[in-house]
Amino acid sequence: MQPIHAYIAFAFAIPWAIWILMDLLGLYGSKAYMAATAILMFMPMLSALIVHRIFRIPAIRVSWKPKIRKNAREYLAAWLFPPTLSAAGSALYFALFPEDFSIASFQMAAESLGLTDAAFFSMMLAAMLSGAFINMLFALGEEAGWRGFLCPMLSERTGEAKAYIITGVIWGLWHTPVNIMGYNYGLGYIGYPILGIAAMCLFCTSIGTWLSFLARKSQSIWPPALFHGSVNASASIGLLFLPEGSASYLLGPALSGIIPSMLAGIAILIIIGRDNNHN
Repeated sequence: MQPIHAYIAFAFAIPWAIWILMDLLGLYGSKAYMAATAILMFMPMLSALIVHRIFRIPAIRVSWKPKIRKNAREYLAAWLFPPTLSAAGSALYFALFPEDFSIASFQMAAESLGLTDAAFFSMMLAAMLSGAFINMLFALGEEAGWRGFLCPMLSERTGEAKAYIITGVIWGLWHTPVNIMGYNYGLGYIGYPILGIAAMCLFCTSIGTWLSFLARKSQSIWPPALFHGSVNASASIGLLFLPEGSASYLLGPALSGIIPSMLAGIAILIIIGRDNNHN
């Protein structure tokens, strides 16, 4: 068995088994499920360490050192680009589907907390910006595996561009059990669950390209971990403006929707193109 095949087998086997078992036990969405999922985010890193011990190859191909001074621009981008992408993707979705936009839903959410609209918006903005750093610690387990081990190893065999795409698709497929349970897109959309799995692969390829590009530029695992954490903190902001009772989020407005994912993908292709022209 090749190291890449072994890595994928280890990275998938335990999370899939635990997610499927918890669903069979009726625990999907419970506190136990959320805690288990947070722990399973470290399985890609653990898998890299297992493959490292078996095949005697480097475990993580980028540095664990933050290199903050050298990568200040990358850290700033990792922190602020995800909420910008989330807002732009939501805006594009609502521009295409104005009937789905409901300011009343946002106001109801604010009222439920006893806040004014302005205070609620300020609270959500602060939560996104601070939550990026908290989520970064959990995202580190995935980034050390996907971007720190798998993508560099694939790049040696396929070239950088193909490695970005393959890593993104693998990362998307890793989420298959929870997507089938309704994670991100619900259960009521046309083409369930195949279109949901495909949409997740599109999202993970789009965002994964950002992450792989940051890992390569910074040669540190921390900027992609911060970007990943910022995505998790801001990706669902558009859902606050959906009318009550919306059943499917396949197209958007969350960042994981098809329309915002495509926008994020176009944005990173432009950035990569400009970076290549400058080098």
